Amino acid sequence: MDQTEREERLMASLRQLVGCEEGRSCVAASRGELCLLMHLKRQSDLVLPSELSEAMSVSTARVARLLKTLEDRALIQRSIDPTDRRRIIVKLTEEGERYLEAVYARTHKRASAVIEALGAEDTEAFIRIAEKIVDVSRSLSAEEAEE
Repeated sequence: MDQTEREERLMASLRQLVGCEEGRSCVAASRGELCLLMHLKRQSDLVLPSELSEAMSVSTARVARLLKTLEDRALIQRSIDPTDRRRIIVKLTEEGERYLEAVYARTHKRASAVIEALGAEDTEAFIRIAEKIVDVSRSLSAEEAEE
């Protein structure tokens, strides 16, 4: 197998791993919905859309579309900031909390099944390699940002 074939297989495997296989629509996480919900969950206070945009490294227009979609599904609530009526604040709803709990439960169940199938040694090897991939990707991103 040459370098190009390895690159193609690696990219195909990663797409399959995150649920973005050819012929299938990508999961909500790939559209940023899950990322936004998880960010809201981690915050103890109400969050401004501009803070979400910055935290997720996406445009404010993209965040506005995500918020509309999530609000339509009753997973988040937008309201006027009582201390500054010019600002909109965002919070996770109870339905949003339940949705995230279900996602976490499914994710942990799937991870447990993968670990059981791989065994401890292969799981640890995979984690080590995945962490290495993340480190290399972050280094490349930092280099690109400097250019």
